[in-house]
Amino acid sequence: FNDLSSAFISLIHSMHTYSALGADVDLKGKDIGFVGDKLSFQSPTPVLVQKEKPWKWHSKAVVPDGAALLANYADNKNSGMLWDASETNKPTINLTCPRLIALPPIAVQFCAEKQCMPWELYQFISGLTTKAEPMLQALQVETLLEWCIK
Repeated sequence: FNDLSSAFISLIHSMHTYSALGADVDLKGKDIGFVGDKLSFQSPTPVLVQKEKPWKWHSKAVVPDGAALLANYADNKNSGMLWDASETNKPTINLTCPRLIALPPIAVQFCAEKQCMPWELYQFISGLTTKAEPMLQALQVETLLEWCIK
């Protein structure tokens, strides 16, 4: 999940709409997901997700230049900050992408290792596609890379 006000990717799994016989009226119909995994010393943290926010696609004027994105974050002073592509003085396009996207297992593993920014995922996926990673052949890699740029 990519919240537009955050520079980091949030991994949310097991998304569903809560419903159960005799369910708490306050939770019934709410979208719920989980952050984290079940380990011997911790359980996943449930989170309520705003009703429409993750499912709507977002349009934004972006600079469709992965190299410029990576160059921006090569400078450590930009770590943890949102990319302001307007500083590149390059032409923009209107890009529409989802806020919530299903990641291939290899990308989930990468993002789960540490808190990850979209540019890091972009760099990782770009590296895999240039090696013709078999797991990515059937995926919409272009959409995933666009998602990382927005």
